[in-house]
Amino acid sequence: MKKKNVGFATGRAGAGKGFVCEFVEKEYGIKILSMSKILDKSRNQSTPSGETIGSIMNRGEIVPVRIVLSLLEKEIESVDTDKLIVDGFPRTIEQASFLETQNEFSPTVFYIKAKRSLCVSRIINAPDRGKRADDEPEKINIRQDIFERDTLPAIKYLEGGGIVPVVTLDGRKSRELNADIIMKNLRALEISNGLVKVK
Repeated sequence: MKKKNVGFATGRAGAGKGFVCEFVEKEYGIKILSMSKILDKSRNQSTPSGETIGSIMNRGEIVPVRIVLSLLEKEIESVDTDKLIVDGFPRTIEQASFLETQNEFSPTVFYIKAKRSLCVSRIINAPDRGKRADDEPEKINIRQDIFERDTLPAIKYLEGGGIVPVVTLDGRKSRELNADIIMKNLRALEISNGLVKVK
């Protein structure tokens, strides 16, 4: 059985991960799994686990890795496609380490890089329909602090390890350009894994 090719989009809140992933899904038909939506779905369930996730997310903090990995593995397994993208993962070194050690799929990390000031401005000036429950000024800064404390080291960890490919995209560029780079890398991975033949 051939492995699925799974892209992982990560970066600061406000870097444009969601917009790029939406474009990839619409224009190229690639299935997108949003880590935020997966967690939202879980926290809205009337279970002890759902209440725990809700409490953590309402504080703007990162959900424990054991919970995240359990939810993520189930979602990836349930998708009936050769390739997909997970928006919002990895966010910690522990999550990054999981990508290095798992054997169920072939991962590539797409790091959408943008300055903190730009990301904060985008979130503050976003229309109300595009805002999240934790898009209040204090929580915006908490999320930026958490990125610098936890996610940026995770990206550097993967870049230094050389096991999982990390492709850095410019968050200032258009979503069309970044989507094109993502698709070229996913196709190259398909070829190397034998999922498609070179014409």
